[in-house]
Amino acid sequence: MATLGYYKQGRVYINGTTEVAVEFPSAPLSVGDELITQTTKLHTAYGEIPILIVADVVKDRLLEFIYWRDHQSLVQATAVMLKHDLAPESFQALFKAEVTS
Repeated sequence: MATLGYYKQGRVYINGTTEVAVEFPSAPLSVGDELITQTTKLHTAYGEIPILIVADVVKDRLLEFIYWRDHQSLVQATAVMLKHDLAPESFQALFKAEVTS
């Protein structure tokens, strides 16, 4: 990561030339109480990089909003849902499960 200009800040890697932060989460990977069983793969010259599927990205951002009242995470979840034409209703079970737990 240092070769790419990134430095570690907490649990993420930051680069002053971009707003893109990189996280290498520990296993087992989950969003809330759901284990991640499916990923998207980004093919690079150096190999494949597993990335969360879009729905799991939205779930992660929604949980950040629910637990931490992080309004930026709600904006991010909404933007991803709009870009990928995801129905807000498809995340209703997540809200019900988290609000009642």
